[in-house]
Amino acid sequence: MKKIFPLLVLLILTSCQSYKFENGKWSLISYDESVGRRVTVIDGADQNSFVPINNEYAKDGKQVYWETLVIKGADPNTFVCLGQLYAKDKEKVFWREQEINGADPDSFQIVDGANLWSKDKKDFYFGEDPLHVVDVASFKIINKGWAKDGKAYYAVPLFKKVRKVEVGKVDCDYPTMKILSEGYAVDKNHAYYGNIQIESADIKTFQAKGYFSAKDKYRKYFLGEDAGW
Repeated sequence: MKKIFPLLVLLILTSCQSYKFENGKWSLISYDESVGRRVTVIDGADQNSFVPINNEYAKDGKQVYWETLVIKGADPNTFVCLGQLYAKDKEKVFWREQEINGADPDSFQIVDGANLWSKDKKDFYFGEDPLHVVDVASFKIINKGWAKDGKAYYAVPLFKKVRKVEVGKVDCDYPTMKILSEGYAVDKNHAYYGNIQIESADIKTFQAKGYFSAKDKYRKYFLGEDAGW
Protein backbone atom coordinates (compact mmCIF):
# COMPACT_ATOMS: atom_id res chain seq x y z
CA MET A 1 0.00 0.00 0.00
CA LYS A 2 1.39 3.39 -0.94
CA LYS A 3 1.30 6.59 1.00
CA ILE A 4 -0.92 8.18 -1.62
CA PHE A 5 -3.65 5.65 -0.83
CA PRO A 6 -4.26 6.60 2.80
CA LEU A 7 -4.10 10.26 1.79
CA LEU A 8 -6.84 9.78 -0.79
CA VAL A 9 -8.91 7.92 1.78
CA LEU A 10 -8.42 10.84 4.17
CA LEU A 11 -9.60 13.32 1.55
CA ILE A 12 -12.71 11.24 0.92
CA LEU A 13 -13.48 10.94 4.62
CA THR A 14 -13.08 14.66 5.29
CA SER A 15 -15.78 15.33 2.70
CA CYS A 16 -18.16 13.27 4.90
CA GLN A 17 -17.59 15.19 8.11
CA SER A 18 -18.45 18.56 9.58
CA TYR A 19 -18.33 20.55 12.82
CA LYS A 20 -21.57 20.92 14.75
CA PHE A 21 -22.67 22.37 18.06
CA GLU A 22 -24.40 19.43 19.68
CA ASN A 23 -25.49 18.79 23.27
CA GLY A 24 -23.89 22.03 24.39
CA LYS A 25 -20.43 21.33 22.88
CA TRP A 26 -18.68 21.72 19.56
CA SER A 27 -17.96 18.33 18.00
CA LEU A 28 -16.70 16.82 14.78
CA ILE A 29 -19.43 14.71 13.19
CA SER A 30 -18.17 12.02 10.84
CA TYR A 31 -19.51 8.88 9.22
CA ASP A 32 -18.01 5.50 8.39
CA GLU A 33 -19.46 2.22 7.21
CA SER A 34 -18.52 0.18 10.27
CA VAL A 35 -19.68 2.56 13.03
CA GLY A 36 -22.06 4.91 11.28
CA ARG A 37 -22.41 8.38 12.75
CA ARG A 38 -19.48 9.29 15.01
CA VAL A 39 -19.45 12.28 17.36
CA THR A 40 -16.07 13.47 18.70
CA VAL A 41 -16.08 16.38 21.13
CA ILE A 42 -13.37 19.00 20.51
CA ASP A 43 -11.62 18.76 23.87
CA GLY A 44 -10.43 22.04 25.32
CA ALA A 45 -12.18 24.22 22.78
CA ASP A 46 -13.62 27.53 23.91
CA GLN A 47 -17.30 26.91 23.21
CA ASN A 48 -18.17 30.61 22.95
CA SER A 49 -15.54 31.62 20.37
CA PHE A 50 -15.26 28.34 18.41
CA VAL A 51 -15.81 28.82 14.66
CA PRO A 52 -15.61 26.17 11.90
CA ILE A 53 -13.42 27.30 8.99
CA ASN A 54 -14.41 24.40 6.73
CA ASN A 55 -15.08 20.68 7.29
CA GLU A 56 -11.42 20.03 8.26
CA TYR A 57 -10.34 23.15 10.16
CA ALA A 58 -11.76 25.26 12.97
CA LYS A 59 -10.55 27.87 15.44
CA ASP A 60 -11.45 29.60 18.66
CA GLY A 61 -10.04 32.67 20.35
CA LYS A 62 -6.80 30.94 21.31
CA GLN A 63 -6.19 27.91 19.07
CA VAL A 64 -6.62 26.42 15.62
CA TYR A 65 -7.76 22.83 15.02
CA TRP A 66 -7.28 20.29 12.26
CA GLU A 67 -10.23 17.97 12.74
CA THR A 68 -10.06 17.45 16.53
CA LEU A 69 -6.34 18.10 16.97
CA VAL A 70 -4.81 21.37 18.11
CA ILE A 71 -2.38 22.88 15.61
CA LYS A 72 0.30 23.89 18.06
CA GLY A 73 1.62 27.39 17.58
CA ALA A 74 -0.95 28.42 14.95
CA ASP A 75 -2.28 31.97 15.18
CA PRO A 76 -6.09 31.96 14.87
CA ASN A 77 -6.15 35.61 13.81
CA THR A 78 -3.99 35.14 10.68
CA PHE A 79 -4.63 31.46 9.92
CA VAL A 80 -5.75 30.60 6.37
CA CYS A 81 -6.40 27.28 4.62
CA LEU A 82 -4.51 26.68 1.39
CA GLY A 83 -6.22 23.46 0.34
CA GLN A 84 -5.04 19.84 0.07
CA LEU A 85 -4.40 19.66 3.84
CA TYR A 86 -2.06 22.69 3.82
CA ALA A 87 -2.53 25.92 5.78
CA LYS A 88 -0.50 28.85 7.08
CA ASP A 89 -0.53 31.86 9.38
CA LYS A 90 1.65 34.99 9.33
CA GLU A 91 4.72 33.11 10.59
CA LYS A 92 4.31 29.36 9.94
CA VAL A 93 3.11 26.79 7.42
CA PHE A 94 1.28 23.58 8.35
CA TRP A 95 0.49 20.21 6.83
CA ARG A 96 -2.56 18.85 8.65
CA GLU A 97 -1.81 19.56 12.34
CA GLN A 98 1.98 19.55 11.87
CA GLU A 99 4.19 22.58 11.37
CA ILE A 100 6.36 22.34 8.25
CA ASN A 101 9.66 23.11 9.89
CA GLY A 102 11.38 26.14 8.40
CA ALA A 103 8.80 26.85 5.69
CA ASP A 104 8.35 30.48 4.68
CA PRO A 105 4.64 31.42 4.55
CA ASP A 106 5.17 34.31 2.14
CA SER A 107 6.78 32.23 -0.61
CA PHE A 108 5.18 28.85 0.17
CA GLN A 109 3.56 26.94 -2.72
CA ILE A 110 1.85 23.57 -3.02
CA VAL A 111 3.62 21.62 -5.78
CA ASP A 112 1.68 18.35 -5.70
CA GLY A 113 -0.55 18.21 -2.65
CA ALA A 114 -1.90 14.73 -3.39
CA ASN A 115 1.65 13.37 -3.14
CA LEU A 116 2.72 15.69 -0.28
CA TRP A 117 5.10 17.93 -2.28
CA SER A 118 5.48 21.64 -1.53
CA LYS A 119 8.17 24.32 -1.68
CA ASP A 120 9.17 27.83 -0.74
CA LYS A 121 11.96 30.11 -1.98
CA LYS A 122 14.68 28.16 -0.19
CA ASP A 123 13.66 24.50 0.08
CA PHE A 124 11.28 21.69 -0.89
CA TYR A 125 9.12 19.74 1.57
CA PHE A 126 7.54 16.30 1.80
CA GLY A 127 4.56 16.47 4.11
CA GLU A 128 5.86 18.34 7.15
CA ASP A 129 9.50 17.39 6.51
CA PRO A 130 12.07 19.70 4.86
CA LEU A 131 14.37 18.02 2.34
CA HIS A 132 17.24 20.49 2.85
CA VAL A 133 17.74 20.67 -0.90
CA VAL A 134 21.25 21.61 -2.01
CA ASP A 135 20.28 23.22 -5.34
CA VAL A 136 16.66 24.39 -5.34
CA ALA A 137 16.82 25.70 -8.91
CA SER A 138 17.58 22.28 -10.42
CA PHE A 139 15.34 20.21 -8.14
CA LYS A 140 12.92 17.78 -9.78
CA ILE A 141 10.65 14.97 -8.65
CA ILE A 142 11.53 11.56 -10.10
CA ASN A 143 8.67 9.45 -8.71
CA LYS A 144 6.72 9.05 -5.48
CA GLY A 145 9.80 7.86 -3.61
CA TRP A 146 12.67 9.87 -5.07
CA ALA A 147 13.79 13.32 -6.17
CA LYS A 148 17.06 14.92 -7.20
CA ASP A 149 18.78 18.18 -7.98
CA GLY A 150 22.04 18.84 -9.81
CA LYS A 151 24.10 17.74 -6.82
CA ALA A 152 22.19 15.19 -4.72
CA TYR A 153 19.44 12.57 -4.58
CA TYR A 154 16.64 12.63 -1.99
CA ALA A 155 14.57 9.80 -0.52
CA VAL A 156 10.93 10.42 0.31
CA PRO A 157 9.63 7.07 1.59
CA LEU A 158 5.94 6.45 1.02
CA PHE A 159 5.72 5.01 4.52
CA LYS A 160 7.54 7.51 6.68
CA LYS A 161 10.33 6.25 8.91
CA VAL A 162 9.93 2.62 7.85
CA ARG A 163 13.09 0.83 8.97
CA LYS A 164 14.54 4.23 9.90
CA VAL A 165 14.23 5.45 6.30
CA GLU A 166 14.20 9.22 6.72
CA VAL A 167 13.16 11.94 4.34
CA GLY A 168 16.12 13.77 2.84
CA LYS A 169 19.50 13.59 1.13
CA VAL A 170 20.97 10.18 0.29
CA ASP A 171 24.69 9.53 0.73
CA CYS A 172 25.33 7.98 -2.70
CA ASP A 173 27.63 8.24 -5.71
CA TYR A 174 25.70 10.86 -7.66
CA PRO A 175 27.09 10.24 -11.19
CA THR A 176 26.26 6.51 -11.12
CA MET A 177 23.01 6.63 -9.13
CA LYS A 178 20.11 4.86 -10.87
CA ILE A 179 16.54 4.84 -9.56
CA LEU A 180 14.97 1.39 -9.97
CA SER A 181 11.55 1.88 -8.34
CA GLU A 182 9.80 4.06 -5.81
CA GLY A 183 11.74 2.29 -3.05
CA TYR A 184 15.03 1.08 -4.50
CA ALA A 185 18.10 2.49 -6.26
CA VAL A 186 21.69 1.50 -7.03
CA ASP A 187 24.99 3.24 -7.70
CA LYS A 188 28.40 1.75 -8.50
CA ASN A 189 28.98 0.88 -4.84
CA HIS A 190 25.67 0.07 -3.16
CA ALA A 191 22.01 -0.75 -3.49
CA TYR A 192 19.62 1.47 -1.52
CA TYR A 193 16.23 1.25 0.04
CA GLY A 194 15.51 4.93 0.46
CA ASN A 195 18.56 6.34 2.22
CA ILE A 196 19.60 2.98 3.71
CA GLN A 197 22.50 1.17 2.07
CA ILE A 198 21.88 -2.54 1.52
CA GLU A 199 25.35 -3.82 2.34
CA SER A 200 24.77 -7.43 1.31
CA ALA A 201 23.37 -6.68 -2.16
CA ASP A 202 25.07 -7.86 -5.34
CA ILE A 203 25.03 -4.66 -7.39
CA LYS A 204 25.47 -6.31 -10.80
CA THR A 205 22.35 -8.47 -10.46
CA PHE A 206 20.22 -6.33 -8.17
CA GLN A 207 16.64 -5.80 -9.39
CA ALA A 208 13.69 -3.99 -7.83
CA LYS A 209 10.29 -5.68 -7.84
CA GLY A 210 8.23 -2.64 -6.90
CA TYR A 211 8.31 -0.50 -3.77
CA PHE A 212 8.67 -3.28 -1.18
CA SER A 213 10.62 -6.10 -2.81
CA ALA A 214 13.91 -6.61 -4.65
CA LYS A 215 16.33 -9.41 -5.41
CA ASP A 216 19.79 -10.28 -6.67
CA LYS A 217 21.23 -13.65 -7.66
CA TYR A 218 21.92 -14.52 -4.02
CA ARG A 219 19.03 -13.08 -2.00
CA LYS A 220 15.57 -11.62 -1.91
CA TYR A 221 14.86 -8.37 -0.06
CA PHE A 222 11.79 -6.89 1.59
CA LEU A 223 11.85 -3.26 2.74
CA GLY A 224 15.60 -3.36 2.13
CA GLU A 225 16.27 -6.32 4.40
CA ASP A 226 17.40 -9.82 3.46
CA ALA A 227 14.21 -11.89 3.17
CA GLY A 228 15.94 -15.17 2.32
CA TRP A 229 14.89 -17.47 -0.49
